Amino acid sequence: MYGNLYDQIDQAIEQIQSGKVGEGLAQLQMVMTYAKEDPDLAFQLADIFYELGHADTALSLIRDIEPFFDELSTDTQIEIHTLRAEMMIDMGQLDQAMDELLSCIELEPDHVRSAILLADIYLMQNLPEIACKYLEGIIEQNPDELDVAFILSEIYSDMGLWEKALSLLESLEDSEYKDKVKISKGKILSQTGRFEQAYSLFQQALEDDPEQVDALVGCALTALQLNENEEAMIYCDRLLELEQDHLGAYQMKGDALQKENRLEEAKVIYEQALERNDQEEVILLKLIEVSYLLADMDEAERYVELLLELDDENEVALQWKSRITHQI
Repeated sequence: MYGNLYDQIDQAIEQIQSGKVGEGLAQLQMVMTYAKEDPDLAFQLADIFYELGHADTALSLIRDIEPFFDELSTDTQIEIHTLRAEMMIDMGQLDQAMDELLSCIELEPDHVRSAILLADIYLMQNLPEIACKYLEGIIEQNPDELDVAFILSEIYSDMGLWEKALSLLESLEDSEYKDKVKISKGKILSQTGRFEQAYSLFQQALEDDPEQVDALVGCALTALQLNENEEAMIYCDRLLELEQDHLGAYQMKGDALQKENRLEEAKVIYEQALERNDQEEVILLKLIEVSYLLADMDEAERYVELLLELDDENEVALQWKSRITHQI
């Protein structure tokens, strides 16, 4: 019987994947009628329904497991706690999710997935220091956890702990993360003023993958920082060939043109960016600035008003308004 039930689950998933969603869900719901007496079946169905976006059904199935919970293996208990924690996080119930994950840690102090999810919760609560402690604990016990090392390097970088981040990234240079390491190291080196080294890393990443968006962005940005404005524009054009709505590419190309004192061309590029997102305050500020430099006070004032429509307390916009008023 149960063998047939698991076959039916496989058939239902195949139906859903082939576009027959209603039929697949109906078959899964039929199998659910047997789940109250089989915790393994209930857990598998809960996992499937959660992946399909039916969190309420998944939670109901997990509740069906509770009478059997003490009979389950430690690994299965941890899997159930972890799945329920993921659902709680999605629902914004962070305290309940934390309780589930702490239960996992009690059962298995070195459980990697639980520690990562706990770190995620602390990051959501703007407590990166505590998140780091959980991830550092994993690395101390399991130095081969490359995923954790990379995640931790990203958190260190966000916290401005540049050297700690670089140290971890260097330990990953010969791993499966080597391509991501170049980008991450490049960003840190750029943020800490080591533009030549950053530029070299971004170029290496681009050689490895000529359509790597992050590498193109890094090359364009560091070229700008090095006043290689023509090079920056070439990278921006390549980026726009890949993603025609990439606002950052428009902004960087406009900045490069502005640095070359090609103000009319810069204004055209910023206007193209604004056409793609008229809510982008940074682009509006660029248009105010370049219009002012072109002595087109009417245009500058128009863009100030557009910015104030988005944010009537924008201090920079108000400063520009006062400055333009004195020029008219």
